[in-house]
Amino acid sequence: MTFYFYDRRLWRHIAWSGLIAFIVCIPMFLYWLTYPDLAFQRFSGVAISSIDRFFANIGEWLRMWTIEGDWFEHHNIPLRPVLDTPLVILVVVGFIGLFIHTWRTGQWLWIIGLLGVSAVGILTTHANSLIRNIGSVIPVSLIIGYGAWMMTHMGKRWRIGWIIPTFLLAWAGINSLNAVTAWLDVPALYTRMERHIGQGVAYLRHNTPLDAWLYFSPFSSSHPVLRFHREALRPRLVNGLDATVCQVIPDVPEAWYFGITQWDAHFEERLRLWGDVQRVYTEPVNPHRYAIYVLQPNVTMLGAIQSIIFGEKLELRLLSTIPQTISKRATLDITFAMRRIGDISDPLEIYTLFVHAYDFPLPTENVIVRAQLDAPLCHSTPPYDWREDEWVIESFSLVFPPELAVGTYQLAMGIYIQPSFARLPISTTRDSYLLSSITLEE
Repeated sequence: MTFYFYDRRLWRHIAWSGLIAFIVCIPMFLYWLTYPDLAFQRFSGVAISSIDRFFANIGEWLRMWTIEGDWFEHHNIPLRPVLDTPLVILVVVGFIGLFIHTWRTGQWLWIIGLLGVSAVGILTTHANSLIRNIGSVIPVSLIIGYGAWMMTHMGKRWRIGWIIPTFLLAWAGINSLNAVTAWLDVPALYTRMERHIGQGVAYLRHNTPLDAWLYFSPFSSSHPVLRFHREALRPRLVNGLDATVCQVIPDVPEAWYFGITQWDAHFEERLRLWGDVQRVYTEPVNPHRYAIYVLQPNVTMLGAIQSIIFGEKLELRLLSTIPQTISKRATLDITFAMRRIGDISDPLEIYTLFVHAYDFPLPTENVIVRAQLDAPLCHSTPPYDWREDEWVIESFSLVFPPELAVGTYQLAMGIYIQPSFARLPISTTRDSYLLSSITLEE
């Protein structure tokens, strides 16, 4: 023990380890100094504040290992302890072996200390949460590995030492497989584990041509799971949409749509507005949670509608008819078909539609906005992800202020970019487009 604590080489290694740890932690220290409120926001939300809760957490933490784990099924296998019977055997043998072989050097203290330091879950509101005790993985793995080595070493003379640890690890593996399989069948985990899109991708990969156009709802175009599955579906064109926000209709003979009917029960109904729809696959459970459709788009009607070009980037066409009169308490719904016709290089730019109501006739100066609508263009599939051969259909709602007097007002619309708020021009002299006038009635 004396040699261990006074070995100069050991302290040199400790010094180097401390220096490396300090360098690695510098960015976090700087973040704490710059944003102290944000840095400690999570800590203040999960930390315990009483000594009674601390001692209660110690009991929960100890039970977590061999008796009962966390019940919260979204993050854990409900109530399953960390160690089952075969792993308990390996851990016990590992502890004994570590103490026997390293008690003189004190190295076993490093393992115990590492396990203790990683037990930060005791200081939180869920002491038995596996996520909050994730730091225990390394010391527990070392102890289990040492237990397996001990068994192998003790049976080395008879050349059968490998049998017992192999049997125990296989036993533990089978237990874990059965527990995880049962856990994945929990209904609450179905959408959290993205099993619906995984099954849909598997079907589409085997049943669609390589040049197919595939759309997934309700997933944003930047959804990480959708981006991950794009690789499995290459070279097919893959995009996301939230059909409750906007429709994406390509100008091609055929397109495939994956829709979670559990989320959007009217997905097929809205899709039928834009062509012939055939449901080609339904999840084989009752009630089904997703379905796959084939759409034969019909967008020829859009060719007869006047085109409005904004900044040589976007083309809009007004699909809805603006009524001549409307109750001042009603909401005016305006639907546009939109597509990208130019370069949009910055994915962080937010293209926003505005609709204004002005006095009628429109004054030449001192124009006052009497009612206003501002809404991003299809936030689930923003213009950065649009294509020239896709139409994005979206409806916007203009609400008139209750204090607005009855009378006739001039409607106008345009597009600006956030965060600069620069408007896209229609011509060299105009950055808004005049719609028809509308009369408000009681």
